[in-house]
Amino acid sequence: MRGFPSGAVTFLFSDIEGSTRLVKALRERYPQVLAEHRRLVRAAIAGQGGHEVDTQGDAFFVAFAGAKQAVLCALEIQRALAGYEWPAGAPVRVRIGIHTGNAIPDEGVYTGLAVHRAARICAVARGGQVLVSQATQTIIEDEEEEEPGFTLLDLGERKLKDLDRPVRPFQLAAPGLDTRAPPAGQRAGGPARDMPAAPRGAEPGAFAAAATRALPRDIASFTGRQAGLAQLIGTLAAAAVGGEVAGLCAIDGMAGIGKTALAVHAAHQLACDFPHGQFFLPLHAHTAGQQPVNPTDALASLLLTAHVAAPQIPPGLEARAGRWRDLVAGKKVLLVLDDAATHEQVQPLLPGTAGSLVLVTSRRRLTALADAAVVSLDILPRRTADQDPA
Repeated sequence: MRGFPSGAVTFLFSDIEGSTRLVKALRERYPQVLAEHRRLVRAAIAGQGGHEVDTQGDAFFVAFAGAKQAVLCALEIQRALAGYEWPAGAPVRVRIGIHTGNAIPDEGVYTGLAVHRAARICAVARGGQVLVSQATQTIIEDEEEEEPGFTLLDLGERKLKDLDRPVRPFQLAAPGLDTRAPPAGQRAGGPARDMPAAPRGAEPGAFAAAATRALPRDIASFTGRQAGLAQLIGTLAAAAVGGEVAGLCAIDGMAGIGKTALAVHAAHQLACDFPHGQFFLPLHAHTAGQQPVNPTDALASLLLTAHVAAPQIPPGLEARAGRWRDLVAGKKVLLVLDDAATHEQVQPLLPGTAGSLVLVTSRRRLTALADAAVVSLDILPRRTADQDPA
């Protein structure tokens, strides 16, 4: 079909996990749910310049001229589906597989091993999860000079059904994704036969957290807290250069008051002062349907994001905390820990030497964090609050 990419094409396959159960549970409401699912998916495809090759039932087959566009499309799909209010509290969880290979469309039809490989990768993903082939990951890594806004976590080689060579899938991790989904291939009742439940050398739950080596998108219209922002940046700048430990600031306040927006905005203002990296890690103290991230899992995610191979990540909280502190010692790193539950969750994640800076957001006042500057947010006046991001 005219306009379809050829040559190096990136294929995306998706389908709804447990669609049969959804049909039975929703009955006459399922057609509306399916229509909304298709609308959200197609909006993401259009936004990234994708080409819808085929759609059957709840499954999509999409082609992209660029590898990064396919991954960003998958990220947009998962965020859109996760943020949608589905009827009767029945979430639509989609699994997505992505692979890049050489292909030429023949009258609007793609055939060949690249298509088959992408479909097989999708088949072993879990609802809410995006798996990317090594071929796609390599292209993105080679092309990107700046952080792309997401992380691809290496899951190690896997043998997939009907493929003569093992594949090396990477799991997409970014703010807004359901990071509590089990590792690839692990379904209710035990691991799938096609893919082991966890990468070699990693403990179960090692991917329960999803750090990114890029800050979330800043908000262009940041109003209502300029005075607080100036005070916060002054406090953070002083904390980053003073003392013998990493600078630390804990921002607390009620739900929706703007803690994350303030922390992210401040981090963007200070990012140039931390050339060795900016990390963002959601700790999910109050995310619906998720447990707060265990600090052991959080450390595994930080180490993976810092390019430590999974087999080199030690087991246990103390060993991982030591490895993380060694890794960032003497460097200027900015770390944002969003939605913390307690100081016990945060303490093991802190760098051990001066030069780095940590911003923590929490609904609780984390006064037990030693040497932390505490910033408590109050409700803005109504006129300002109507303009201020939450």
